[in-house]
Amino acid sequence: MSAIEIKQSGLQQFAQHGYDGTSLSLIANDVGIKKQSIYSHFANKDELYLTILAEVIEDEKNYIRNYFSENEKLELKSKLYHFLTNSCQRYEREASMKFLLRNGFLPPSHLHEKVMEILYTYYEAVEMIVLNHLQNHQPN
Repeated sequence: MSAIEIKQSGLQQFAQHGYDGTSLSLIANDVGIKKQSIYSHFANKDELYLTILAEVIEDEKNYIRNYFSENEKLELKSKLYHFLTNSCQRYEREASMKFLLRNGFLPPSHLHEKVMEILYTYYEAVEMIVLNHLQNHQPN
């Protein structure tokens, strides 16, 4: 049992059931440990949730940077179209995308201000990544 396994299960559960629908007991059962064992890695459910959120955001920013870097030669319209359709497909199959989108619309009420601050910072970072790419785009 490790913090990684706890976070993976937490991500799946939070993405599927939201913050309020996910309990540490559910995560512990999924990982095959006792609930108390989670506390050796995370102080509480909020810390686990916010840790997952921070990691998902970093992974997503890296994905977006890599996408635009790897597809630099594509025509702009095609590149943006594929990015958007790929994002929709990723939402269908990746818990991290569901988790991120769910937070944008339904953050935990007691963490609303903190989560929205984190998400707005993320949105601004994504905007800068895309704007930077658009400004540096060389038309074919």
